[in-house]
Amino acid sequence: MYDGEIRYTDDLIGAIFEDLEDRELLKNTYIIITSDHGEGFWEHEFYGHGNSFFNEEIKIPLIIYPPGGRKKEPQKVDVPLSNIDLFPTIITFARSTNPENIAGESLARFLSNSSFSKGNDMLFSESPHSFDIEAMAVIKGGGKYIDTPNKPKMQHLLFNLEEDPEEKDNQSGVQKDLMQKLRGTLRQHKTLNNEKRKSLDLQMRQLDKKTIDGLKSLGYLQ
Repeated sequence: MYDGEIRYTDDLIGAIFEDLEDRELLKNTYIIITSDHGEGFWEHEFYGHGNSFFNEEIKIPLIIYPPGGRKKEPQKVDVPLSNIDLFPTIITFARSTNPENIAGESLARFLSNSSFSKGNDMLFSESPHSFDIEAMAVIKGGGKYIDTPNKPKMQHLLFNLEEDPEEKDNQSGVQKDLMQKLRGTLRQHKTLNNEKRKSLDLQMRQLDKKTIDGLKSLGYLQ
């Protein structure tokens, strides 16, 4: 069934390409294909998504197809990147100006040879809602720390991604100094984000009927 969904998605993406080409828009359109999450198939005793921050759930595809198609073999980027970089990337492609204090960095640099090896120094993942896991994770260098406060068996997980890419060997009891350092980084990140959210003075608003119906059709509301 999952393979069938992949094939279905592939067919839809192909239809978008064909439509843009028919309307002579493919030559001046950037196409970005990505995802908001991966999917677990019992690699760590979980099925689906929203259960954890293991790589099978947070490592996702990112494909950027430039206007007019590729002129050479596609470049594969092996350095860590984040979805937080997508907004400034789109702004760059649109030849617009980034708003002040925007998070992330444009990925347009990877379309040329300049700064090709430079990735994100740190990657953060946070879930305040999925299955009430209240989890956070940080990847720095080859180390990855996952903190899941309300799941005792998963409260502190530390992995060396270079030596253990499948995340099977929890090093939290061995590399305690590294775990505490990454844990401190997570706490600092959460504090800064909370302060920024407050400074934005976000307001709750009521959704209109069209938006509610749209969310229901997608299964996000009952």
